[in-house]
Amino acid sequence: MRNSYTTKRLDRWFFIPAFALYMFVVQFGNFFRLSDAEVVPGLSTGIGFLIIGFGIIRMVEAVSTNAVFQALVFLIAWLGLASMFSETGVAAAYRLLGNFTGYVMIAAIASRTTISASQFRFIWIAASAGMALSAFLTVVDYVGIYNVPRNNDVVITSEVGSRLVEQATGFFPRRSAMAAVFSTVIAGSILIGILERRIIIKGLFWIFGSAGTLCVLLTHNRSGVLAALIALAIYAFALMPGGLIPRLKIGLAGAVAATLIIAVMWNYFPEHLEVYQSKLGHLIPGSEQSTPKNVAKSDFGRVRLFLAAVDGLAENPVGNGFGSVKLTGYGYKGSHNIITAFIWAAGVMFLLWLPLFLWFVYRAMRRIGVGSADPEFVPYIEATKCGLIAFVLNNMVHESWGTGAAWILFGLLLCMTRVADNTKRYR
Repeated sequence: MRNSYTTKRLDRWFFIPAFALYMFVVQFGNFFRLSDAEVVPGLSTGIGFLIIGFGIIRMVEAVSTNAVFQALVFLIAWLGLASMFSETGVAAAYRLLGNFTGYVMIAAIASRTTISASQFRFIWIAASAGMALSAFLTVVDYVGIYNVPRNNDVVITSEVGSRLVEQATGFFPRRSAMAAVFSTVIAGSILIGILERRIIIKGLFWIFGSAGTLCVLLTHNRSGVLAALIALAIYAFALMPGGLIPRLKIGLAGAVAATLIIAVMWNYFPEHLEVYQSKLGHLIPGSEQSTPKNVAKSDFGRVRLFLAAVDGLAENPVGNGFGSVKLTGYGYKGSHNIITAFIWAAGVMFLLWLPLFLWFVYRAMRRIGVGSADPEFVPYIEATKCGLIAFVLNNMVHESWGTGAAWILFGLLLCMTRVADNTKRYR
């Protein structure tokens, strides 16, 4: 058994700062990488290797005691078998499997961390402040105040009538990569702003969440904004403890925040509101606007990819490992959906594995109550839940499982089950 004093010192002086630094750095996309290419390693890669190197014993402990990680290890083993049948390159499939394994290892290590409420807050502040600074620099570069290096270098436009409106892309090679990180942190930051009792901290998280929301809106990424909003709605109406009043408070706070953000967009970026009106106007009840052709094509393409992955089960029920999905008549395409990606990768086994994995996660979450919890922990536990819901929702339209920030949050959330067991403060 590890020495408790040594463990706490290692947590305090290495793991907690390492998690916080990682959460801060990844908000800047490629800025801290060796080049602008998405797969090139960078500072976050080095931090991840250090976490794994110093935490290998903790990882073994997590796998030996936690059913969630046992299920993930089984999936990794199965993907190791399926990768031999990859149609888009066996080496590439094993490289992606290596990335996936690394993220699972980091989550497992995070789940064995001894963490206090103030340290949990510190990690969330690092993530949210990093997002806000990244968003601020993106807007500064976008409006032409200063040419920020490696920011908005990818030029993409949205068509509104006969006009082209340039999207902000920030430090990221793809706007969907930004949305995967930002939507997770936005949802959590706004919820902390609602639940936190300290006025200064509450205000800071509101500012951080609003800055991230504005930045994602400038990217014209529907999923990033909607994932955060829907996650907050799911939390308010399905997961939040208490009666009607707390739910109304969240609704009112969300309405005020949305009004302020729309007011900023209306005054400074009106053309971007037109983009969203053209993309989302058909969703408004009673609207006579038809679904834009590019939106319909994109949504239909995702359905076709899902059906192609399901059809592929008959040809290869074992799976094909990580890689592009074979779409008849179009060749191999990115899955654009995490479920599609894993059906293609792990075959029939994924369909059998997923319900069991969700059951293990649900059982773990039931051990994390909030009614009798230390009030200092509550905003950050709930924010982590909400952020991970946003992450999953965003992955319904983008394949972004390689988002290290989400894996760290997942591990820290599972760590709360140990807090519950050790302190007996949770139900």
